Amino acid sequence: MAMRRSSHLSTVQPEVEALLVPPGMDAVHVGVSLEETALNEIEQLQVSKVFVMANKSSKPLVEDFMTTLESKGILAAPINCDISMGGAEDGLLKACDEAVSVSADCVITIGGGAVQDAGKLVRLWLSAAQSDEKATVKGIQAAQNQDPMPPLPPQICCPNSFAMAELTHVAGLVTKDNVKSGAAHKSMMPNVVIYDSNLSRGMPDWVKFGTALRGVEHAVGAVCHPDATENIRVRALKGLTFVNTGLLGMAKDP
Repeated sequence: MAMRRSSHLSTVQPEVEALLVPPGMDAVHVGVSLEETALNEIEQLQVSKVFVMANKSSKPLVEDFMTTLESKGILAAPINCDISMGGAEDGLLKACDEAVSVSADCVITIGGGAVQDAGKLVRLWLSAAQSDEKATVKGIQAAQNQDPMPPLPPQICCPNSFAMAELTHVAGLVTKDNVKSGAAHKSMMPNVVIYDSNLSRGMPDWVKFGTALRGVEHAVGAVCHPDATENIRVRALKGLTFVNTGLLGMAKDP
């Protein structure tokens, strides 16, 4: 699929625009309407069973969007709000099983980093699960080693905060034993990211600044990782400048 840009990005500096779409991703849309843009992307992706995952706090903001999906006959199931902060195992496995039960062919994730990561893992499980097989952490992690890796259902990420989990092919979860775990594969890179500022309105300052600092942590980790390529380092350093600008802006006008 050819790379796409939102009309908003035509006004962005060329060197910035070139960095906005990570390898393996189809499009990044900035400053656009979630509903209008997501519906256009759904049409281009040619999917018909959309599974929506969201933070509980984001659910009221997308009620109209859910109604639109249902009216078009492409909503696979009621909105799933089982993912807790950190991506706890129970909620993740429930979402995986629900997505399989409705044969979802697209995942839309609305909210913070835990929901974005969970969406990647749900897609991974959809690619490997048998029809009556219940999801497990071991099963999800085994799925990342499929060879060859089958195509994963597409993911449309709609973040409401700034940790930037939506721009990676790595996904974290927390097991019942409170152990941080996860999976990673290049195929887990989300297909589309939609940044709609309406999703962040009313968010407490501690969430805004806290998740932005997580973005700093992710960027520094990318720069320092022993397997980082020059392309990754350039993107991470550019991302740090964006986060710095954003933090200074939020400090002046939260």
